[in-house]
Amino acid sequence: MKLFLLILIFIFAPFYGTSAETSTASITTAVDAAGRGDVRVLRDWISKGGDPDQADAEGWTPLLKAAARGQAQSVDFLLNNPVRKADPDKPFAPSGALPIHMAGHSGSVKVASLLLAARPKDLDAVWLLNGHTLLLEAAFYGHADLAAFAIAKGANTAATTLRGLTAVDFARQFDNQLLLRAVSVPEVSDSAKMAYFTILLDRIRVPVPKAEAEIQKKSDALAALISDSIKRVAREPGQFDSLVDAIAACMTGTDVNRRGGVLRQPPLVVTVTGKNENPNPGVAASLRLRVARMLLDHGASPLVYEIHPMGANAIIRASVFGHLDILRLMGSRITAAELAGALNERPAVNGLTALHDAVLRAGTASESRLTGYLDQIRWEVASGARSDIENFSGLTQYQYGENIVDPVRRTVILDALKPAAATPQWNHTAFGVSDLDAAIQWYGDVFGFLPLNKPVIDRPVDAEAWQRAIILFGSDITQVRRVRLRAPGAPMLQVIELFEVTPSGTQVASPSNRCSSWLSYRW
Repeated sequence: MKLFLLILIFIFAPFYGTSAETSTASITTAVDAAGRGDVRVLRDWISKGGDPDQADAEGWTPLLKAAARGQAQSVDFLLNNPVRKADPDKPFAPSGALPIHMAGHSGSVKVASLLLAARPKDLDAVWLLNGHTLLLEAAFYGHADLAAFAIAKGANTAATTLRGLTAVDFARQFDNQLLLRAVSVPEVSDSAKMAYFTILLDRIRVPVPKAEAEIQKKSDALAALISDSIKRVAREPGQFDSLVDAIAACMTGTDVNRRGGVLRQPPLVVTVTGKNENPNPGVAASLRLRVARMLLDHGASPLVYEIHPMGANAIIRASVFGHLDILRLMGSRITAAELAGALNERPAVNGLTALHDAVLRAGTASESRLTGYLDQIRWEVASGARSDIENFSGLTQYQYGENIVDPVRRTVILDALKPAAATPQWNHTAFGVSDLDAAIQWYGDVFGFLPLNKPVIDRPVDAEAWQRAIILFGSDITQVRRVRLRAPGAPMLQVIELFEVTPSGTQVASPSNRCSSWLSYRW
């Protein structure tokens, strides 16, 4: 009798979930197969007891991966096989996204259709991390066909993100005319949009512990003031200085790394979120840059994460909206390794690195904004951004470029993604200026240069330094003020040195020889 039972166990053991085929390792095989569209492997795995709702170490179930990669055959099998059907309501644990939201990554109309057939109410299912629905996901990624499909299915066009943006707003924000044509009908009233947005914010609002109420109130006030000021200065450019003063006052005594507002965003993330408003976008851009500098000077870190809507840091958010000047400034305040790490980070919301976002927006931006995105792509690549990292839909930054339809635009974007040829690096250049403090401010505002020290003053009493100053500037001088500035995000310590000579207007004879002599000294 015992021998008979042992024979039965030996025969049937492969069909039970305790076998090696259904181990933790095998879920990785199943997820990979789903992402490739390999139904044969999935069928074999499920027949041997595989659980289609099991997640791998990164949080992926086979259905989530198949939806994100646009693999309709895998999705169809997982939802409709006769052995064990996958649950379309099983979320991606790191972010809470449902399979229908993952379909928005890939843009697959067929995948979305299969998922809605299995669970029709997911058409307007809200992803609470960012407030996205299927329609909003399609709009964010520029999938015009999927957006049109969702609208035809009856998607709520008044639905907004946690930033209050509709699908139409996304199309306008990213200058995507094809998408705009797909989502502009029917019209959405401002009242319907606001009513939806108000309810949505209430869903994510988190109570603040009583002990933290006052400090949180300060952070909330700073976040709101920065956001409102950037919008206001575009309409009232004459208020620039007073708005700067108000923000500076609000910043005093406030933790500049504490998350504020309903979205719980660090002030630096608030500063870089959004495009510059009309009718004076240049003034809005200047205010963003000024506020970013003030925050950084107060100790704000570009690497602090927001809670909503992307769970990202300021580097990624600035890349999304093309704020290259602020990217350079933030890059000058962290190490080269930290900058490269931030540029190559894959957020749990979509796996899009900063370079993914730059290429994605460059592909649809208007001609007037394309040059800025190309400059941003080149800067990010030069700062260590890789172009071979896959996002959740399985596309690398370079593949995003390859998929651009316009051949001319595709060519210039792919060219921008190529690493620059290795060239000798400069490390020290000197300039004479008439106003040292104004020059420091200008080089910081325009290029993001950061002073390495407070200005140093050389006088006749400083014998050795004074002799060097006389060699360069002549014996008529009475004082020299100088400072070194660090290049933004530089791979090595690249500096410029600025000099203010008293009396001003001192003439320097044989400047090339004297500059050579000056640069040979170590101050």
